[in-house]
Amino acid sequence: MREMCVAIAYSQGARSVLVGDLINSVVFGNAFEEFDPARLRHRSATKILRDHWHEMSVMRFRTKVARIVRGACVLDTIETEHGSFDCYLKSFAIPQCIRDSNDINDFWSRFDTLQENLKCRRMPFFQSTTSLLQLLLQLDYDCIKPDLIAMRLARRIGLVPRETGVRSLRDATRSVQKHAVQQGIRANAMDWYLLAFGGQSGAKRELTQQYCPSRGPCKNMLCAIGPAQLCCDFEK
Repeated sequence: MREMCVAIAYSQGARSVLVGDLINSVVFGNAFEEFDPARLRHRSATKILRDHWHEMSVMRFRTKVARIVRGACVLDTIETEHGSFDCYLKSFAIPQCIRDSNDINDFWSRFDTLQENLKCRRMPFFQSTTSLLQLLLQLDYDCIKPDLIAMRLARRIGLVPRETGVRSLRDATRSVQKHAVQQGIRANAMDWYLLAFGGQSGAKRELTQQYCPSRGPCKNMLCAIGPAQLCCDFEK
């Protein structure tokens, strides 16, 4: 439940640095019943907003609270049926560590089955490709979260022709998975690099210089990608 709350809090353009402070605070746990879905499902989203929104407004959208409460209802039902969300997730046999192309194909076919099941259960938020991939990433599966920053970088370096659309999201993630297999590393390790070099506010603090601009053409001569003609947005 906590991972679901965290994923929702970070979504829809919320400032990652501010959200990071929030999810590590006492307020976050207090607002959502210490992430116990059996208790949280009975809370009123209106009351949570009234009591805590002034401390959680960095999440940006008040509707996120209702989604979290609805998610707790679905999660509690899943845990009643399967014993735990972990058992439910394992029943789909999605490869957690991807080692070869067969694992990549299995990942996506079983991801589709999981996504369809969550749609049937009317699970809010995690029916979408980006959000479900984010949840799996947080649970240590070999994927990335193809958000706006990752997709902008993916387009710039030629992994996908467009930043938006479900096909582009999947193609970008699959490309990273293929690269990770070729390099003998885990795909989920690549997510941080995409965020840092793509300019995400939290991750880029770990770099000594900024690379990708948030939008428009790039003239950064300190980045080797542009001068090597590997960036679609580079201009001398």
